[in-house]
Amino acid sequence: LAVLGVERDTRDGHYLYRRVEDFPHGPPLQCGNLAGVHAWLAGLLGTDGAPLVQHRAGGANPKKGGAHRAGGDSSQWRRLKQKHEEFSRLLHDLAQQNAAEEARRGADVKQ
Repeated sequence: LAVLGVERDTRDGHYLYRRVEDFPHGPPLQCGNLAGVHAWLAGLLGTDGAPLVQHRAGGANPKKGGAHRAGGDSSQWRRLKQKHEEFSRLLHDLAQQNAAEEARRGADVKQ
């Protein structure tokens, strides 16, 4: 877990996102929207992350017919999906690296 979102007031729908304290990578994070979280993750992973943020801001969800109803481009959706899959793989790789680092630290402590 890298980022935690906590609702500011009960059931108001506004969240404050922060980097989890025991997540050792990246600069501190404190923002009030997912675009800020996406930008922080993109900076951490060295990617631009723009397609993910644009998709959220655009509001046309092709899975719900939004892109087709709004005249959206299905090739644009495929590119977005590819970027999302790439972003997910990078997050997975980062998690595996963190786990390996933790295992090494644990082995060093035992010695």
